[in-house]
Amino acid sequence: MSLSHCCFLFDIDGTLLNLNELWERTFRASYRQLDITLTEEEVKGFFGPPPLEGHRLVLEPRGLYSEHTARQLLEYEQRTMQQLVQQEDLKRSVLPGVHE
Repeated sequence: MSLSHCCFLFDIDGTLLNLNELWERTFRASYRQLDITLTEEEVKGFFGPPPLEGHRLVLEPRGLYSEHTARQLLEYEQRTMQQLVQQEDLKRSVLPGVHE
């Protein structure tokens, strides 16, 4: 395929690819930076609310919440997810019914 026939698709809501496993790895890695092991329930809590809200819900009960910390976690997650997407074979993440 030539560059003139190339396009990028962004799938932020999980319609084309199931990236939940990569996101879970990313969330867990970000919290390991703070020596926190996320529970299954906490990991699930990141899927849905805005990202900073998800961090508030995890950090506040531990007395660790600050907007600065939440933003640092978000930045780390963005970098980590970008690296994982580049390293992974995303073909196994394509949802049924999505054509190549």
